[in-house]
Amino acid sequence: MDWILEKSKKRKQEKRTPRVKWWRLQQENDIKSQFTDRLLAEVKIGIENVQERWKENSRVIRNVGEVLGKSSDRKPTGNKETWWWNDELQKVIRAKREANKKWNISGSEEGKEAYKITNKVAKRVVAKSKAVALNSVRRAGNARRTEKDL
Repeated sequence: MDWILEKSKKRKQEKRTPRVKWWRLQQENDIKSQFTDRLLAEVKIGIENVQERWKENSRVIRNVGEVLGKSSDRKPTGNKETWWWNDELQKVIRAKREANKKWNISGSEEGKEAYKITNKVAKRVVAKSKAVALNSVRRAGNARRTEKDL
């Protein structure tokens, strides 16, 4: 009997192009003033040809936009739906993340055990919180249906 083993292909994390955080211009802060100061200093008004002026000034605006910062080039992983999170759950998740960081830094067996324990607790609290939230949404939906039926 012959066995053929195939090497499993590792999934590469999808990359996306970093975007300038233009939405930061809506906030009133130092970044907005830095952006406007640099923009006014670098924009060229004296160009006669409209096409050339448009090209040059659009390039300047994009370059000055780097003051606002750029988004990450990594794609977010998983479903980050957290509308049902409560304060207790946030504390437990924070403790789990801290335990994971400590374990990663130390690499010790105690750190690993501490992380496993906090991970188990976090899973239980997540399941309970999500069940409670979804049940309340279902009850609200059923209440609306009965009101409509009347």
